[in-house]
Amino acid sequence: MAKTIPFRTPAGRLAVGIAAERRARPRRPRYSRTMHQDSRNSPIGEAMAWVSRIMAIGLMMFLPGVGGGWLDARLGTSFLGPLGFTAGLGLAILALVRLQAPKNRSAP
Repeated sequence: MAKTIPFRTPAGRLAVGIAAERRARPRRPRYSRTMHQDSRNSPIGEAMAWVSRIMAIGLMMFLPGVGGGWLDARLGTSFLGPLGFTAGLGLAILALVRLQAPKNRSAP
């Protein structure tokens, strides 16, 4: 004779059924939807995506200044390094604004 066991329905209600006929489905982990990514990504994947974005923005601020300093040394000028850092800061602010903007905004 089949043994009856309690199980949860998909709606979350407690039910009793025959063990051989019906088994509770295993639950998939539910991740928070705090970011604009879909819910299939794990929290570690979402964190790594944000780390890569922040690193790219940091490099966007730093590398134009380093390139300007290198050009200053090669050309004997003194304005390209600070100009590179200023341009890098402007590009990074633009990238942060674009990162913050909603994704579903229609073009004007």
